[in-house]
Amino acid sequence: MKTLLSLLLILSSSLALAETNDLDDLQTIDLQLEESSTPAYTVQYPGYRIGGGTPPRLNITDCLLLDIKDSDNLITTEKKLALAKKLVVIDGFQRAPDSTPVLTPTVQGKNVVFNLQSNGGYMTILQVKTKTGKSLAATINTEAPVGLVYIRACRF
Repeated sequence: MKTLLSLLLILSSSLALAETNDLDDLQTIDLQLEESSTPAYTVQYPGYRIGGGTPPRLNITDCLLLDIKDSDNLITTEKKLALAKKLVVIDGFQRAPDSTPVLTPTVQGKNVVFNLQSNGGYMTILQVKTKTGKSLAATINTEAPVGLVYIRACRF
């Protein structure tokens, strides 16, 4: 019995230490990587209405905001959009190479965002790749940290 209890304790602690790629509100996908793609991130309940205030007729869309941090130079919206167009952002499961659900960057105010297409699903997978196959850091080619911030209900 003690052996079983010890085994369960070790198993539960190792699962707690396991790295998960869950993405929640206002968390960032780091794009300064030497790989050509990020790990796949899981988003639970995208666009889900939690509690009062939001009527069912209002369409809730989550988004990824292109974020350039600690930049000494003023980055224009046009430069952000050009940078976003170098990326391939996948929303959902990849069924076949030609049917990959790819998000298109759009401008909202002074921000560049990728609106998710989850359409009320209970879970989605997000991943960022480069179009050329070069590393993300080489594609982005900036000294400032760049990431995609997940924002529920795209509120900004």
